[in-house]
Amino acid sequence: MQKMSPLRRGEGRYTDQPSQDSYAKSRRRPATKESRRDQNSAGRQPLILAAGGREKSSLMPSPCALLVLLPLSLIGLVQIAQATEAQIDSDRLFSFNLGSDIGDIGQKEIQVSLTGALGRGGGLYAALANELSFQYTPLHNLQVSLSIEGAAHQVENVMGIEDRGVVAIGGLSASLGYRLLDRATRGMGVTLYAEPQWTRVDEESGARTQGVGAGFTVAIDKEFIPRKVVGVFNLLYQPETARSSDGTWLSDATAGLSAGVTFKLTDTLFGGLEIQYLRKYDSLDFQAYSGQAFFVGPSLSLNITRHSWLTAGWNVQVVGRASGTDGRLDLVDFSRNLIRVGWGLEF
Repeated sequence: MQKMSPLRRGEGRYTDQPSQDSYAKSRRRPATKESRRDQNSAGRQPLILAAGGREKSSLMPSPCALLVLLPLSLIGLVQIAQATEAQIDSDRLFSFNLGSDIGDIGQKEIQVSLTGALGRGGGLYAALANELSFQYTPLHNLQVSLSIEGAAHQVENVMGIEDRGVVAIGGLSASLGYRLLDRATRGMGVTLYAEPQWTRVDEESGARTQGVGAGFTVAIDKEFIPRKVVGVFNLLYQPETARSSDGTWLSDATAGLSAGVTFKLTDTLFGGLEIQYLRKYDSLDFQAYSGQAFFVGPSLSLNITRHSWLTAGWNVQVVGRASGTDGRLDLVDFSRNLIRVGWGLEF
């Protein structure tokens, strides 16, 4: 261990003071590369003499450096927090409702959803629809999407529906969404959706058919507590005309409203409640009333990563009545349970 030179008067004292002989020898020792390097490195490291003359190195920044670094660190943390909070997308928070957010220009998404309708007419009834869609935002406030759907039905002893078990391609659809109000700047978001579709399988019975239809939705949402509590309201109308296997053309329509509210449970998880009130008509002009049903149930939304998410929801029919019946539920036009699971990826 290298010994240190004695201090001058007034500079403090070392506990282990070297002898005069060793000091003189060190003064006569020629300087080598290693010693010069040690001296240079020692000159670059400031030393502080504590009480009693002990050597103490200081790694603490100066007060001036703290005054500069602390505000910059706080600004960085605020920017990170704002970037994290800005990831809320109302179209990814709900299962049975559409949000008004449609993404930034150039944003692309792939979404996969599985919708199940279970329980109907007193027998075994299960209808599953699996949809794969691609969404793109080409212009500000405008979103387009293309979808293909697969359908599976298992029906046994259900009144009014022929027994069958079938898996087939259900149809194709396109969607156009135009945002009228941006929630980020107006406090409330409003978007209009139109979805023309072609079907080759009846979504209720599973029978082969050829049909065309559309879905029209007005989606309204608002953050009651910014980035923590979000509410949504939908007004919908879904007309459809299809030709049955015997060549008969039939028309029907579904109209109604739905709403939901979701709460931020953790940094990545939202949970809430969704409701639907639906009315079925055997015509396109609301003249031939068929039945109505009210659904309610929970929903969850999980951000898997910054660019992928998962949603899940369940709605159960609690009140309903078909035209000409006295039951407390409408299991002629609607199912008892509705489930929906969705996954999405932004790129």
